[in-house]
Amino acid sequence: PRRVWDVCNNKVIPTIWLLKNRSALHIDVWPISHSWAPEAERQTVMTAVNDFEWPVPIPADITLEDLRAQLLALGCRYAWVDVLCLRQEYPTDPKREKIRREEWKLDVPLIGFIYNMNHVVVYFSGLGRPFKAEGWTHER
Repeated sequence: PRRVWDVCNNKVIPTIWLLKNRSALHIDVWPISHSWAPEAERQTVMTAVNDFEWPVPIPADITLEDLRAQLLALGCRYAWVDVLCLRQEYPTDPKREKIRREEWKLDVPLIGFIYNMNHVVVYFSGLGRPFKAEGWTHER
């Protein structure tokens, strides 16, 4: 992947920084798989975690710090979360939106590779949310 979330330092960093001193095969990056919360239950935040580069859509009832605390408790050092590591849509900034479209040409086809890494953390009820055995009829 182009970027990963350094969970301990709470920053999205270029993956190349990890490769300077290690083999790519020995970096333990945890992909985070999640269902998207319905739009009415989502918020969009600008965050220092990604240097305010793009808006980050997350469920309205969690924060990125909540998610970070969960991942740290599980022993995660580096994570790949699509909303943090892939530029998200930024319709109010044409320059950033152009960069996103160009990056996605390469990044989106590689998502399958990311999920073949060691650990995969799955949130079935929305990013950072506890599991609920309900609400499975939503189209997302």
